[in-house]
Amino acid sequence: MAKYTGSNAKPKLQLTGTDGITYTYSLYKDYSTFPLTSGDGTYQVGVYENVSDDRYTTLLSETFSVTLTDPLKPYLYPNQYVNFTADSLPVAKAEELADGASSDLDIISSVYNYIITHFTYDYSKASSVTSGYLPDIDEVFTSEKGICFDYAAVMTFLMIAVILVLIAKVVPVFSKVYAELGSELTGTTRTLLHISTILNHYMLGFIIAFLVLLIICMILYHTDLGRVLFLGQKLAMTVASGRVANCLYLVLSSGLDSNIGLTLACELVNNPHMQALIDKCHENIRHGESFDKALLLSGIFSQMYASWIAIGSRTGEMESIVSQREINTDTASYLTALRAALRQINGIIYTSAAENMIAMDSSILQLYKDGRIDKHTAISEAVNPEIMSKRLNLL
Repeated sequence: MAKYTGSNAKPKLQLTGTDGITYTYSLYKDYSTFPLTSGDGTYQVGVYENVSDDRYTTLLSETFSVTLTDPLKPYLYPNQYVNFTADSLPVAKAEELADGASSDLDIISSVYNYIITHFTYDYSKASSVTSGYLPDIDEVFTSEKGICFDYAAVMTFLMIAVILVLIAKVVPVFSKVYAELGSELTGTTRTLLHISTILNHYMLGFIIAFLVLLIICMILYHTDLGRVLFLGQKLAMTVASGRVANCLYLVLSSGLDSNIGLTLACELVNNPHMQALIDKCHENIRHGESFDKALLLSGIFSQMYASWIAIGSRTGEMESIVSQREINTDTASYLTALRAALRQINGIIYTSAAENMIAMDSSILQLYKDGRIDKHTAISEAVNPEIMSKRLNLL
């Protein structure tokens, strides 16, 4: 999750996973969730502030490692493009669409047919929509009209909701059938059963705990102690140093003195820890240190970056050290990847179900061999009665 607390009008976040695909998102004042769709591995995240047109300057760049407890998790939770809660209007509709379906394909067909028969294209919105638009699923669902982005968001949400219904309601029933046959679930389906148990028993507790923690953090953040705790963290300091670099670039590119950039940064950075380091830098300059040496001694930037600035100062290329980098803001690739991910989810569910159905027939066959059920019962209870009949005839 991430939110932007600065003053830039068009901040962006880029996320690159192990598959090398880079997704670009807009940042807002409220927290947004970004899915880690590349699975396990190392991710690169960058935050950028708009300078002019499509030119951006780097605010921060970090890497972090991810180990998922379940490969489906990135697709089963709300994110910035498909944002929802348990009270979202399409939840009940998703359960209705899943009811009576006998296969994954039936569910997909029900969702698809519902969308194409109930929703119309909103040409008015299409002609006036601006960059950074995010669908409001409840609003689109109520009005039953929208642009392509709205269609994709609502259909994706319905698919996620259907999957959650399957996890919460169908998998436990499947487990009981297995228990009656003296067997148990395996593989991905067993993992889904564990998730289902947690969802059914502890969901209310999770929601309450999350809300309490969120309220505590919000209250703490508005205290002096909270600001010291939060703004002293590595990420906050990285953001602050990026803002200092932005101020220096703007001042240098305007032909002004670098000290003015520090003064401006001190007013805009909104971080007491960084402001103390800027004051230390000013103090070093007053004691006769050169600007680049004062930066190095103050600790505003990392030693390596401060060394680059020192080289730039001596060669007259300091402005280049804090120069911009351009980023693309194409979000269409995200939807393409999301659709591919949903296909993978359906494949995983189908494969898992198929594996366990084969295991179920094997359990029924073993019960017949042990004399616990007769031939008629074995055939009638089998997933594939025809194949079961042939297998029994071979015994």
